[in-house]
Amino acid sequence: MGDGIRGGECFQFARRVVGGRWFVVFASLLIMAGAGASYIYPAFSLMVKESLGYDEDEMIVITFYKDIGTYVAIFNGLICEVIPIWLVLLIGSVLNFGSFLMLWSTVTHKIARPKAWQVGLYILIGNNAPNFTNTIALSTCIRNFPESRGVVLGLLKGLLGLCGAILTQIYKGIYVNEPTGLIMKQQMDPASEVLGERPEAISSANASSSPQEEKPKGCNCFANIFNKPERGEDHSILQAILSIDMLHIFLISICGWGTGMTAFDHFGRLGIALAKKERVVNSILSLISIWNYYGRVYSGFLSEILLIKWKISRAIMVVVVLILQAIGLLLAAYREIPGAFYVSSVTVGFALGAQIPLLLAMISELFGLKYFCTLLNCAQIMTPIAISIGHKPRNSPLQKRDNLGPYSSGGDLYKKFRDKRFSNRGDTFESLDSDTYMKFREGEKTTEIEMGQLVNPPAGNGRRQ
Repeated sequence: MGDGIRGGECFQFARRVVGGRWFVVFASLLIMAGAGASYIYPAFSLMVKESLGYDEDEMIVITFYKDIGTYVAIFNGLICEVIPIWLVLLIGSVLNFGSFLMLWSTVTHKIARPKAWQVGLYILIGNNAPNFTNTIALSTCIRNFPESRGVVLGLLKGLLGLCGAILTQIYKGIYVNEPTGLIMKQQMDPASEVLGERPEAISSANASSSPQEEKPKGCNCFANIFNKPERGEDHSILQAILSIDMLHIFLISICGWGTGMTAFDHFGRLGIALAKKERVVNSILSLISIWNYYGRVYSGFLSEILLIKWKISRAIMVVVVLILQAIGLLLAAYREIPGAFYVSSVTVGFALGAQIPLLLAMISELFGLKYFCTLLNCAQIMTPIAISIGHKPRNSPLQKRDNLGPYSSGGDLYKKFRDKRFSNRGDTFESLDSDTYMKFREGEKTTEIEMGQLVNPPAGNGRRQ
């Protein structure tokens, strides 16, 4: 009888643990560790290009589709608001599996060679699928720990950023001689997401039962759009999106996060342009993901401490992070400074990661947690615009540098080009000025003329016949 009582007590204890909020954090960390499909794109993009024979213009199209799938996730948030959590996780898992299965079949020539936009569509769906699980994990944990939202966001988003390096190392350890193994590995990751389905559902039910999270029935989304509540109170979706505060967040996202992601996408080619060894460049790319992780975790913890002890708002922290990122981008343009490329990779990686927890915490503090599933995806919805602006055209100096091979003045030309491109985005608000863009276009045209003279020198006595 005593054993039966002890067994029943153990069962009740295990049930409370599994249904508790700390177990949900553990399940969310596991989900985040395998949900970073967008961070491994640089690891297999070259394989896609070589296997399918795409040119640079087609790869730019595919990259644009990738960015759309990664950052335009507001519809994922809307879906998470209205359907059960287990169904959200199932949808994300099925989309992830199906899209990467098609991509794997494409690069292994199991199916006919598709057009670039079709491959871009596969990658778009695959990169968009993790947003379902990310949204559920973040919103559930934030509602369970509203008093430590900065710390929770830093830990969860930090592990999401680190998963790029984790997946790459797993790929190198298992699929040494099989370049398509990384795609296959990402294709199987939904299994880990489904394992966290039940505890999240239990915790979400517990969290949503609190009075401040109850949603009124029959609420019209167009009601009281311009009758906005005070900051910190629950806003409707349209009240938040149409507010001045969200406009500021959009600007920060375009000029801060978008600029940093543009630099991150190009760091590999920048290293090659500076005549760095391929092994060094690959190590730098892995370290950027690690520093990205440290930036997310550090900014989450530090912003929470500064806010509680010294009442320093997160907006001031965002300004400091943007200044740090601007310094890192400028360092990338000056190769004559010893170690500038390495310091730039550390600075940009750290600053890029530090922005995410700060912006998401600001959204939760400004607009409440009632529709946080949708609003947390608004912070990055403008990022593809900034990345598309930052991506170079087909005949840009950097691409011509790749076609020319090493030459003595390559670093100087690279510095001129990158200095103009990065400095025009260093300041958050001055970069929106039309005169700045006009100077940028004039400078880029001058640089292209210089490159054209290198590729096609004028006829003269020294010309070979």
